[in-house]
Amino acid sequence: WARSWKVGYLSAGTLHAGVDFASFMEGLERAFADANAQDTAHLRLVGTRQGKTPLSEFISAFELNAEMAGYNPNGPLGMYDTFLVKTLMGLIDEKVRHQLYAGGHAVPGRYWTLRERLLNISAAMEQEALWAAQSKSTLFWSPAPAPHAGKAPAPQAPKLQGTAPNLAKKIGPGETA
Repeated sequence: WARSWKVGYLSAGTLHAGVDFASFMEGLERAFADANAQDTAHLRLVGTRQGKTPLSEFISAFELNAEMAGYNPNGPLGMYDTFLVKTLMGLIDEKVRHQLYAGGHAVPGRYWTLRERLLNISAAMEQEALWAAQSKSTLFWSPAPAPHAGKAPAPQAPKLQGTAPNLAKKIGPGETA
């Protein structure tokens, strides 16, 4: 590609007027840009489920794919709201979706309202999981071992160093054991 570009813009060994590095880079990007970038982003948008990814990270990736696919979540209100809401609802984790419906409120029809509610639900679920993990480490029903109430700790036997002395009875000549 570079050789072809060079031939097209060189005359008598010098570049044409107005041709600079910026125009070289623009031509390079145009020549090697992904022609299917928007379609690929759309497929990632509608096909990537949350799985074990934290909801905040998943929503960031969802919004990036939406923008790359041409569905700007920051665009005019309501332009893509219905599509983005339905798509997001189909891709989030079942536990989060269940909490959304169990909340007693209507599911938001606007993308940004849904996004905020989902992030609040996710934060509450993460806090609950943290509390559950902390409560497992301390059992409330079993008392902690009481320290020696007023008693001094038992003395430890002194440690001997070196070899142990031979305590066997010596038997001299003519003696029996």
